[in-house]
Amino acid sequence: MDTLYPNLYERFKTEGLCPICFMEMELMPRYSCINGHTVCYRCKPYYYNCFTCAAPLDVEILSPQQDVSQSVHLMPHPMPSHRYDDYNPSAQSMNDFLDHERRPWEAPSVPSENQRFESCSYSHLGCWVKIPEHLRVLHESRCQFRPHLEQQHMPTDLHHSHDDLVDCSYSAAGCRVRTVPWRRSIHEQYCIYKTKNMFQSVNDMNDDFASATISDNDYGGDPEELVQCKFKQYGCMVNIPRRRKYIHEQKCHYKNHEGDVFQNTNDMSDELDPDEQVECKWSEYGCRVRPKRSRKQIHEDKCNYRKESPSMRASIKLTPRVVGGRLAEPGEVPYQVALQDIARKKHFCGGVIINEYYVVTAAHCIYWEDILDIAVSAGTIDLREPHSVHLAVLGHVHERYDPEDFTDRYNYDIALVKVQTPFVFSFLIYPANLPKQDEFVEPGSTALISGFGVITYPGGKRTEQLYIVDNIIVNQTYCNKIYKDLIDLEIHDSQICSIHPTEQKGVCFGDSGGPLTVNGKLVGLVSFAYDCGSNKYPTVYTRVPSYINWINEQIKIDKKH
Repeated sequence: MDTLYPNLYERFKTEGLCPICFMEMELMPRYSCINGHTVCYRCKPYYYNCFTCAAPLDVEILSPQQDVSQSVHLMPHPMPSHRYDDYNPSAQSMNDFLDHERRPWEAPSVPSENQRFESCSYSHLGCWVKIPEHLRVLHESRCQFRPHLEQQHMPTDLHHSHDDLVDCSYSAAGCRVRTVPWRRSIHEQYCIYKTKNMFQSVNDMNDDFASATISDNDYGGDPEELVQCKFKQYGCMVNIPRRRKYIHEQKCHYKNHEGDVFQNTNDMSDELDPDEQVECKWSEYGCRVRPKRSRKQIHEDKCNYRKESPSMRASIKLTPRVVGGRLAEPGEVPYQVALQDIARKKHFCGGVIINEYYVVTAAHCIYWEDILDIAVSAGTIDLREPHSVHLAVLGHVHERYDPEDFTDRYNYDIALVKVQTPFVFSFLIYPANLPKQDEFVEPGSTALISGFGVITYPGGKRTEQLYIVDNIIVNQTYCNKIYKDLIDLEIHDSQICSIHPTEQKGVCFGDSGGPLTVNGKLVGLVSFAYDCGSNKYPTVYTRVPSYINWINEQIKIDKKH
């Protein structure tokens, strides 16, 4: 194999080759999905989703070296032989192949999200790559499973349908791979049972290459069938082809938790169900997730609300409260409501009255909640003395809100809550003025925010009274740059930002969904903040003018029912 692939093994061991075009991956940038499957920058424009697991190819891997030269075609594979052309008249000729290599690379149009993939013609020989139809010729001309790339002498039967499978020489050591005879030596060169340290051998080997050079027919089922990782009970959500299951499990991030959960569950009494959903210990700081008892510790170690790591990206506070404000007077903010958990008797979010039956709030406030367990306190400036309490009967979370999409989890953060009994409007209870659809909010405008809870930070001094504070609307470009540089998060046009220019006055734990008003109009709902009451990092709100049509549409749908 070394004669056919000069230095190819070293390249696989270091940078590797793109599994689509087989060009060296050291030419940056490269792109990867969440499961680590990687393609080069030449092939990325052809793919919207990963060719292996269908996850989005949205991770850009930049070069660690500053002096990376411009990309060139290195042609790491040998040319198609004339003998190959004789046996395969339909294959590319030598001249066609060379013409294709000399042709400058041009970026194609952006692929569609619902693009269709075709299997490689050499899938029966072990190639797992699925490619768009217009890329098949390019891929198959370089496919490492193409027989002329494996041996100078190529069998006349291209499909090898009559070849008998033979065992690996290391079968006594535990290898279960069976290959066709002409591929046996290639497999054995990289067999994980060749060395004593089996697991180190797997880690040293490029994942894609390890799976690509093995033609295993002894899986106990369809090798292409998607199966679950054995560490699913610890949180792994990856589904992989059966033939790659073993390799994935050796590198699974949840492998480190094996044994920890069992140790915890063994200590439980027989009365405690390991699948019971329990409260996170960081719930007092705003966490609404109820993990299974068996995964409670794992969740709490990585919880977005955990107190121990305020500087980490995961510590973004989704439920702020007002810091550095002043006490509100009765009727000063008549549209402010408090959302409370009936079972726990705790305030957890704010909201805004928009008519006699509806409250608008943040989507993440009610996404994990049973809507029938929510009480809405209106006309209240002290939670110890509620003025008017209404039970929630219906909730509408924006259909495009996705809290599991970490790169965009704060977009479409808006929801409606319908109460059982109507609000009685008075001096203390009155709906907020709604803006027009897409109404412009001038940067630099003075805005009013309000909420219940923490009034000092750090220190976390809590209060049951309603506080208000003034902020300034921030320029959208500036806000986007701050969060892009800070946590690589894009601020969309459907969001709006505010900040106090000189003092630490703003929002903090527990008042998401609360109002941001400018000139008496509701322009925002508290969504998240990087730090409590910071005059360095703006607070981000859901921009209400972007959702006026959505609000009206949901109310009309309810009336029809």
